[in-house]
Amino acid sequence: MQFTAHTSQQFYTQLFLQYNPVYKEKQRNLWETKLDTNLLAGPYKVKNHLDNTSEIVVQDQSNQLYLISNMGKIVWKKKISGPIISEIKQIDIYKNSKLQLVFNTAEELIILDRNGEFVENTPAKLKAKATNGLSIFDYENNHNYRILIACEDLKIHNFDATAKAVNGWEFPNLKTTCKGKIFHHVVAKKDYLIFADINGNVYAIDRRGQYRFEPIKSGGTNPNYVIQKGNNLDNTYVLSSDYNSNFIKTSLTGVTENNTLKTSFLSFVDVNNDNQIDLVYSDSLGIKVVSKSQQLFSFECTSPKYVKTENNYTLIATKENSFHLINSLGEQAFGFPLKGYGKPIITDINRDGQTDFIWVEGNQLKAKSLN
Repeated sequence: MQFTAHTSQQFYTQLFLQYNPVYKEKQRNLWETKLDTNLLAGPYKVKNHLDNTSEIVVQDQSNQLYLISNMGKIVWKKKISGPIISEIKQIDIYKNSKLQLVFNTAEELIILDRNGEFVENTPAKLKAKATNGLSIFDYENNHNYRILIACEDLKIHNFDATAKAVNGWEFPNLKTTCKGKIFHHVVAKKDYLIFADINGNVYAIDRRGQYRFEPIKSGGTNPNYVIQKGNNLDNTYVLSSDYNSNFIKTSLTGVTENNTLKTSFLSFVDVNNDNQIDLVYSDSLGIKVVSKSQQLFSFECTSPKYVKTENNYTLIATKENSFHLINSLGEQAFGFPLKGYGKPIITDINRDGQTDFIWVEGNQLKAKSLN
């Protein structure tokens, strides 16, 4: 606005307005919670069984765990012996709708109650160092849990919900180390526990640890393999890659397909929520997402580190510690990219109908609304 006086009888006013139709006011974070040191593991989303809201668990570099409420308040801190190498799962040991946290370090299987106290026989010392994160199965949905962990002694160890070894488990030794997840699938009313070792041998065993069939050589060496579940062995696949990031698809009948993508990055996620695994890979132009041989979208991004999908968003993390958040149309969400660490959570943490983004930057856990 400008004022100009020409004479005692004349006074001019000029007003200039500028309109930006795409301008959005910068969003404030919902909350920020300071940790004692920088992030080591997490964040992990867990359920508060008292009010059914979501809470967050993180571990800092002093091996201290934090349970943080949906409002950013620290509920408790708990020091443990080492870094978490698994996801944090929840089980109902006492069948009373009260949930416990279950996870493993390289040395121990740990179960914590709602107050952060050790439960049952934990921390339970493992017979050998764990090489993967635990998998938990409740075959009959009756809270009769089985906890499986692969270890350096080339065995898959099977524990019950009190961290005791399961009687009758008869798994023979692995051919070499298993670093990937153990999956459960049912075909023709038979249970299959499916996993692979680092040399690409695919295993399928029953509930007692006995082979459903002899290990299959697939050639996939990526420990981040996934299972595409089908209604028979022919259309149930292990999806993996080799050291050159070539895509390898192996059925449980031993049929292997190899596809050369010439990429430095390859990941397997269900981007469009159709219960089919999609390929996410990089080329010279950025990231491409392909579903059933059709490209869903591409996105300009350098140095991808991992990809995850949650609540209709695709998260791309880079080696430069940036997060890109892509919506279902292949467009980047407002306010992104963000700097940060760990694996962010995309959820309605307050149960208010708004989707929130929870991430760590430095030694601060932060939450912001995406709406």
